[in-house]
Amino acid sequence: MITYETRLRLNKAQESLISELCATHGKAVRQAFACQFRDGLTSSETYYLLQREFGLTSAQVGSAQNVAEMLYKRQLEADKFLNSKLEAGIKARKEAIEDANRALKSFAKQLESKQQLAGELAPAVISKKTKRFVDTLSDIRSLKDKIARKCRWLAMKKKGLVHKERKLLELTEQLNEGKVSVCFGSKRLLAQNPMNNKDSIFDSYESWRAEWNLRRHNQLVSIGRADAPCGNPEVQWHPDSNVLRIRLTDSQAKVRMQELAEQTAQDVLNGKSPKCCNLRMKARFIEIPNVDFSGHLDKASGLSKARQHLQALSGKVPMTSKIVIRDNDGERKYHLQISVNTAAPSAHSTRERGALGLDFNAKGVAWSVVKPDGNLEAGQQGFIPWSLRNEPSGSVSVQVGTVAKRLAQIALKYNVAMAIENLDFSNTKAKVTASYVDAKGRKFNAILSSLASSKFKEMVQKNCRENGIGLYFVNPCYSSVGGFAKYGYLTRASVDEAASHWIARQALYGQTYKRREMGSNEFGVKLFKEKLGLHGQPYSAKQSKSAADGLTWRTVSLALGQHRFLWQRNLRELIVSQVATTLPISVVADIEPEKGIEETVRSIARQASCAVDLKLIPA
Repeated sequence: MITYETRLRLNKAQESLISELCATHGKAVRQAFACQFRDGLTSSETYYLLQREFGLTSAQVGSAQNVAEMLYKRQLEADKFLNSKLEAGIKARKEAIEDANRALKSFAKQLESKQQLAGELAPAVISKKTKRFVDTLSDIRSLKDKIARKCRWLAMKKKGLVHKERKLLELTEQLNEGKVSVCFGSKRLLAQNPMNNKDSIFDSYESWRAEWNLRRHNQLVSIGRADAPCGNPEVQWHPDSNVLRIRLTDSQAKVRMQELAEQTAQDVLNGKSPKCCNLRMKARFIEIPNVDFSGHLDKASGLSKARQHLQALSGKVPMTSKIVIRDNDGERKYHLQISVNTAAPSAHSTRERGALGLDFNAKGVAWSVVKPDGNLEAGQQGFIPWSLRNEPSGSVSVQVGTVAKRLAQIALKYNVAMAIENLDFSNTKAKVTASYVDAKGRKFNAILSSLASSKFKEMVQKNCRENGIGLYFVNPCYSSVGGFAKYGYLTRASVDEAASHWIARQALYGQTYKRREMGSNEFGVKLFKEKLGLHGQPYSAKQSKSAADGLTWRTVSLALGQHRFLWQRNLRELIVSQVATTLPISVVADIEPEKGIEETVRSIARQASCAVDLKLIPA
């Protein structure tokens, strides 16, 4: 779905009518939500109640009921997600508490043995203290500090566990009854009420009340219909004349009819003449001229993309319209939003044409365009940075959405599919929150919390679905290690860029599978066993690297270690050890160690090639 927005220029009378219409719509939505999902009334009973109480048209009642149902379903899904998150958090917290209890027992045993040792080493005269005795006393103080910190942490976690279990019980009962709790106007704003909050950002209750009323009555939503004029029965934008027609409620229309009857001396309300019918229609609608969508300018044609798109779809597809009132420094501004569903492309790009591999991390996204033969497209590799840490959710969404759109454009340019890591950090984040951490752990927790992995996945899925790009979810196992060892070390690419190359190859050669929740353009990919070959190993007669005996990717991962800035050196040492073990002692006896690691590797490789030619070792 694509949404376009434009600003409305209104006079005072139009502002008054639209504000009243938005307020009536907001009240109707809240009433529909309460009737259907709290009081248990049927849809038809709610329909007649809203029509009688608020004087709405049939389409306006339908829009209010649809909005209420949408809010209910959205909150229900959010509660289900929160329920699963609470369950994972409680499980992780219980495990952390058990680990802490075991650690406390271990500290208690160590403290007891150290105290016993201190008693044995205690000198008769204080001035004759031995170094071992002083060190033992220091160990005792350290153990006591550890026990005190662990006890404080344990008490805090137990208190939090009780709170989470109580919250989970309430939420489970609520879900079993099929009920949800929605605060119209936002809970955050409700908490700022000066009568209940002394630290409120509002100076007075009146200013808070004005903001509260605006938040609850600042929208008018009209659900689109394909058979209605311009795709909507209530809010219609005519692209030919740039006129916006808005249907008022029956109550508002009657007031306007009475005003017209006084002005024209006609029985507008009950008259059956053509003039009375025209006047009644004029009273039911307000027309706003000069409404245009000028955004998203197409540089080639010099015209607005938004206008071209809406004009092409007008009267052919449902067009859901929304009027939003925003407060800007005490001045109310009115905006029109029109949303249309874009038809998904019937065909999508597949991995047979190549793949764009993506490696997601905290600092940005690395990408590589890989051809169907598994080799990198010349020069098509890079890194798109972002800054998500300590940023508000709105800024994070904008940055992630911009990067996802840019990556989709790269995939479209080379007509390739897209491959991303199949990552899920929900359980990891739950364990991190529940576990005991030190200063180093807090830094890792902050980085992990800033990862917008689910948001990035959603944005990539959306862009792939709209642009007909095949999307492959890849097992990320050994992506960084394997990518660096096979491609990054040779091409001098960064670890992240080499990992994206690895991910693209996994999408090309791995076995695919489907799950129920996947779209038509989405596929899962099982782990593909990449051949392990290190640069500098002996070449066979067919110029293909022979894998080292007994060497696995796990071994390579252990050899490289955790610190990426040491991977270059560690991999060189691993290559030297592997090449040296594949040659006879007589072949490598003349190597001069003072040449350095790099020259040693080159020398061994040259001697290995000569040894193959002379048949000193089998090819």
